[in-house]
Amino acid sequence: LSDYKLTRYEMGEAKLLRVGPDAAFVLYRVNYDGAFKGQAVKVAGAQASSLYVRRGGKWVELFYQETETPKK
Repeated sequence: LSDYKLTRYEMGEAKLLRVGPDAAFVLYRVNYDGAFKGQAVKVAGAQASSLYVRRGGKWVELFYQETETPKK
């Protein structure tokens, strides 16, 4: 991640999906701008999800995925 520079980040339309007492997905849309190894990166309207689990009494992110919305 040291090659990635994030300059703008927006998160919206978030939903919580409980899958058990110690696990939950956070589903949301993201928009961001940045650069990877000097090349501009712009993502608009990607669908993202994060899986959080409770371990030792703390919530930790176990999984993250992102699918970019096709450009029209």
